[in-house]
Amino acid sequence: MKHFGLSEAGTQTIRRAHAVQRVTALQSEYSLWWRQPEEAVLPTLEELGIGFVPFSPLGKGFLTGKIDEDTKFDSNDFRNTVPRFTSENRKANQRLVDLLTLACHGNTPVSRFSCESACYSLASYCNPLGVDNRSSSV
Repeated sequence: MKHFGLSEAGTQTIRRAHAVQRVTALQSEYSLWWRQPEEAVLPTLEELGIGFVPFSPLGKGFLTGKIDEDTKFDSNDFRNTVPRFTSENRKANQRLVDLLTLACHGNTPVSRFSCESACYSLASYCNPLGVDNRSSSV
């Protein structure tokens, strides 16, 4: 096997797998709304020379500004099971989108370019997956 990657693995799993077979990249959620990889995962990846492929840079659609506390998801939409997407949490987290909108002088705060730019500024090992900016995919 020439290349081997992991998805949403913790540091112990990354280290165990890397000891057996060189891990090329880790794919994991990462956005302005979900920055948990910064705590332990990103430093581990840097230490071991493993690439990072973040997904959901638009916070699973929340950072587009098109989702609010009144948004109704289809019954089969996975966001119905994610605690960050309860109506109460969306209302509380709306402040982040409002703050980003202010910081962007009233423009839509998040775009493919801004997400990728933020990610690339992390380190040379960060390569974000493409962002689908069609409104039908949000």
